[in-house]
Amino acid sequence: MKIQEIFNNLLESGVVINYGDENITFSMVTYLKEEDENTLIIELDYEEKYLVDKEKFKENHSKENINFYDWQNVRDFDKLLEK
Repeated sequence: MKIQEIFNNLLESGVVINYGDENITFSMVTYLKEEDENTLIIELDYEEKYLVDKEKFKENHSKENINFYDWQNVRDFDKLLEK
């Protein structure tokens, strides 16, 4: 499964993923897609899109509202960030 599919499944389940770094204000991620093996395209709060390094995303994102049924998708999402 691709990271975008897992992200969409998590959003549909009610999980909130946030991102922020020294250049980007901490906000809710509303869109995520893999640009290449090292880069993600993310959209924050349905507004601006950014290119973000996967490693930086891994270090600077958080997840909220995770329930028991989301854990496998959360693990799969995190594994794909490792690749």
